[in-house]
Order: sequence, then C-alpha cells, then structure tokens
Amino acid sequence: MTAADTTTRPLVIVEALLIRTTTAAAMIGVSPRTWRRLVSAGLVPEAIRFNKLKLYRVRDLVDWVDSGCPARGRTNKNARRAVTSAQAGGKWSPDHDSDHDLLHERRQATGRMGDAPSAGPAPAFR
Repeated sequence: MTAADTTTRPLVIVEALLIRTTTAAAMIGVSPRTWRRLVSAGLVPEAIRFNKLKLYRVRDLVDWVDSGCPARGRTNKNARRAVTSAQAGGKWSPDHDSDHDLLHERRQATGRMGDAPSAGPAPAFR
C-alpha cells in the first residue's frame, strides 16, 4: 500500500430525487397495496412515467405530507373509501364510511331515524 491508498475520501451522501412505488409507500407508512389504492383514488401526488416505471418526486411527497395530505382535486365515494380503508387497516366497512356518517347525522337532525313509535301493529300481508 502506498500513502495515496491510505487516504480517506470524503463520504458523499446522495439523496434520491425520484423513488419507486414501494419506497413511496414505505415513506408514508402504508403497504404498497394501500398506496396503489390511494393512487387510483387520486389522493396522492401524481407519478412521473420514466420508460415503464412509475416514479414519485420525493419533494412532492414531502410537500404533500407537510400540507396535510390533500387529495389531488378528485373527491368521490371511492376516494373516501380508500382513505377510510387505509385508516381502518385495509378493511373497509360502512361504519368508517364518511357517507354513512353524514347520512346518520342528517337523519338525526331531521328526526327521521326510523325509531318513531308506530300507530299500531304492522299490517299482515297475505
């Protein structure tokens, strides 16, 4: 070994500018399957196509999280279900559906809960 071989080089750390789907999901803390549900619902930043790869800008993901994870502008029933599904551990149920909660609140406000006393026994159909 020569003196030139024993000198140490400075360590250079390179941060990725673009990451794959599995890495993006890991950064956010969800499974790749849940990430794909969020993508199809339009709730995460849009991916960049590079050849056949879908890549996400790290900067976009950080900005998205810093701004409270807003949807990309598309809100629909499936998008809300995807979010509640992710929050419920991947299992969607009507109890977690925001439409269900909204309907329940409206029924309570209007008094149409279906629990009003009836005027007598229900008629028998023959």
